[in-house]
Amino acid sequence: MEHESLRIIGTLKKGKPREDLLTPFVTHSLKKERQEGKSLALLSAEIEEFFWEKKPPEQLEEEAALFKQARAQQDLFASNLLPAYSPCPYIFKYRYRTEDGRFTGTCQDWETDATYFRLSKKMGGSKALERMQEIFGQQYPAEGMLLAMGTHSRFPETWLINGVIKFSPSGQTPLL
Repeated sequence: MEHESLRIIGTLKKGKPREDLLTPFVTHSLKKERQEGKSLALLSAEIEEFFWEKKPPEQLEEEAALFKQARAQQDLFASNLLPAYSPCPYIFKYRYRTEDGRFTGTCQDWETDATYFRLSKKMGGSKALERMQEIFGQQYPAEGMLLAMGTHSRFPETWLINGVIKFSPSGQTPLL
């Protein structure tokens, strides 16, 4: 597909129109999705816990070096270099339950890292983590959310959390 051929033809309002669009794609089983040959899924799961782990210094150094290497590459189409990058000092994770059992998944969503950086600038690192616990660990699960899941070509059996989508199929706050 040619990316230049994509056009925005309208907007989708939050609430029922968005839910009506997503509902047919929601699953409760990644095993079933895998058996059907799918590598992307919108997973409805019972969120048991949102938590984080501090990245070891060597991982932070490796991530910074990889970005620096990518930043140094010339791009024929871009006039500016990518902005400087500091890797997030934490890995964010979810423990969740589906029809297939209990799992722990790493959140690969850049928005989660961006939320940490934005909040830590406003209130400091430990307060930012507390606020993220309220948002991602309590508020979103209580109001309804999906985990946007995907696999990687090198690890086709491993599902990664690629994003978190606020979602309540009935338009009402679910009772948990």
